[in-house]
Amino acid sequence: MKTEETVNKRSRKAWLILFIPLAFISIATTAISFREFFSMGDIEISVSEDDHELEITAQFPKEKTKALHDYLRSQINLSDLTDLNAVVIKKYQTPDDEMTIYLKSKPGFIKIILDKHKNSREAYLKLKNASEGIKQVIASPTLTTMLWDQLKSNGKVYAYINLHELLLVQ
Repeated sequence: MKTEETVNKRSRKAWLILFIPLAFISIATTAISFREFFSMGDIEISVSEDDHELEITAQFPKEKTKALHDYLRSQINLSDLTDLNAVVIKKYQTPDDEMTIYLKSKPGFIKIILDKHKNSREAYLKLKNASEGIKQVIASPTLTTMLWDQLKSNGKVYAYINLHELLLVQ
């Protein structure tokens, strides 16, 4: 009888030794997933220049990607680039031959570098002006962020799934 109790205690200890790390990993993974799922996304925009180049870099919520790409297509004539979701072009030349830039783009990220010596002043000014519009496009609230802020301010607990539409569960 005593040996059976000892075996039971050992098996409980072994089970606890396995369960505690697995529970911790499960909780950590869930917390990270929820943080990503419920995050409205941080916005970082950098416009820097020196004597040689103008650089625009932005990180933003992925749901802003299409709006930003549409804006860039119209403002700096990226009309021949139909998909900007996974692009790295070291010397992209606009179809009108007005501008040559370095372009890196993926959902939630864009980087554009214009060499001032290889481009006209008009091209530089066009991209510089577009940088202000980029800030506006990225910083403008979406329906999702407005609703999320409203829900948080009500002090109620909601869960939602963002698959182009907002589904609320109370």
